[in-house]
Amino acid sequence: MRHCDYMPLTKARSRAEDKVLQAVLTTSLLTLCGCKTSQAVHTPSQPALREVTVNMGSMYYSPDTIHAIAGQPLMVTFVNNDTINHDFIIDRGASGMIHMFVPKGRSIATSLFFGEPGTVDFICSQSGHQAAGMVGRIVVE
Repeated sequence: MRHCDYMPLTKARSRAEDKVLQAVLTTSLLTLCGCKTSQAVHTPSQPALREVTVNMGSMYYSPDTIHAIAGQPLMVTFVNNDTINHDFIIDRGASGMIHMFVPKGRSIATSLFFGEPGTVDFICSQSGHQAAGMVGRIVVE
């Protein structure tokens, strides 16, 4: 099973440089994990990028259910409003794992692509967080 870690960008770069570097790193890491990513550019032949913000707090994701459309890219921004670190993990079995670490007080954005309808569960793997109910689901229609 392959494992991908996503490290937050430092504040030493400009915001524009961060966005470019973040897009490159996210695409590279998710491609290595077997998850397809997409460009945020919209053309008439390409579906619009859907966006959702997921807040992370004291043992919760809000919303804890995300809706996606098969074949349409989904931009997810994780905002950690808590005083402790959290993460977001999708275990895709033999296809690999997506792991996004979100330090306290920071946010991370990534683009996800789901080719077929179904459900995908995600968790926070920090010690005791999953057991305390920090879990969620992506429903792909």
